[in-house]
Amino acid sequence: MGKAGRLACIITPVVLTLGSLICLILLAVGGTNKGMSVANDLWFMKLDTRNFDPVPDKSVFEGTKIDDDIIGKLFKDLNVTDDLKPFYTISLWNYCSGTFSDKNESRVEDCSKPKAQFYFDPIKVWGLDGGPAKDAVPKTLRDGIDIYRVITKWMFIVYIAAFVATVLELLVGFFAIFSRWGSFVTAIISGVSALFTLIAAGMATGVYATVTGVFNGALKPYGIKASLGRSMYSVAWMAVAFSCAAALFWVFSACCCSGRNNDSRKGRVEKTPYTYEQVSGPFGSRGISRPGGSNVPMQNMGPTTNAYEPYRHNAV
Repeated sequence: MGKAGRLACIITPVVLTLGSLICLILLAVGGTNKGMSVANDLWFMKLDTRNFDPVPDKSVFEGTKIDDDIIGKLFKDLNVTDDLKPFYTISLWNYCSGTFSDKNESRVEDCSKPKAQFYFDPIKVWGLDGGPAKDAVPKTLRDGIDIYRVITKWMFIVYIAAFVATVLELLVGFFAIFSRWGSFVTAIISGVSALFTLIAAGMATGVYATVTGVFNGALKPYGIKASLGRSMYSVAWMAVAFSCAAALFWVFSACCCSGRNNDSRKGRVEKTPYTYEQVSGPFGSRGISRPGGSNVPMQNMGPTTNAYEPYRHNAV
C-alpha cells in the first residue's frame, strides 16, 4: 500500500473525528443564544410551569369562608407567580426562559449568562430562598439539587476534556498520513477522547434523568412538569458513536495501513521456472580454449547412458 492508499485509510477516521467534534460544539452552543433556533432546541431538561398552582391541595380550606381569591392573595407573598416564566430550558452553560405561542410552540425570550460548571437552581431562580416560601420547598427537592450541583460540576469538566482531546486528535491525525507511528499516537489520543465523551454523555443522561424524576416528584403537585430534551441526548450519543468509531479506525490505520510499497521485487525481470540461459565465460561459447589459443571443439556423441554428459571433447 502506497501513500495514496494510506491517505484513503486515514480519511475515514478523520471524518469520524470531525463529526464527533461538531456534535460536541453543538452541545456547547445549546441555549447560549436566544436568537439561534438550533441552539434553542438543544437542552438537557425543560420545566413547563404554565399550570403552576401555589396551593396544590385546597382541601385544607374546604368548609371555611376563605374563597379562592383570598387564597391567591395569601400566597402572593411567595413572589413566584409574578416572575415565573411559562417554561425553562437547561443546557450545559446556562438556562433560557420564554413563552408559548398560540400553536403551543416554545419561544425563547431570555437566556442567562453562560457560566462554567452551571447548574439550574429553581429555588434561587424562582425566589424561593427567602420569606414564607423558604419553608414551603420540599426537602426532596433541596437534596436533589445538592447532588445535582456536584455531578454537573464534574460533567462539565469531562465535557471540556472530551472537547480538548477531540481537537488534539484531529490535529495530530493529519500527521498520521505519513507514518504509522503517527496513527499509533493518534489512536491513543482518540481512545482518551472516546472515553471522556462516553463518560460525559453517560453522566448527562443519568443525572438529568434522575433530576427530572426528582423535580416531577416534588413539583408536579404544583403543576410544574419536567421533561428531557431528545435532541440534546441524540447529539450527545452521536458524538460518542463517532468518537468510538474513529478510535477503532485509528487503530486499524496503525496496524494495517502502511505507506510502503509491498512489491519489494519491483524492477526485477521474473524468469520462467526451469529454463536455462547461456552464460558467457572465459572460454567462449564454442569450446574450451587451449593455452596456445586454439579452441577444442565439442561434438555430439549420440545416445548415451550418461544423462549428464551428452557432449564430449575430441581426443587431443
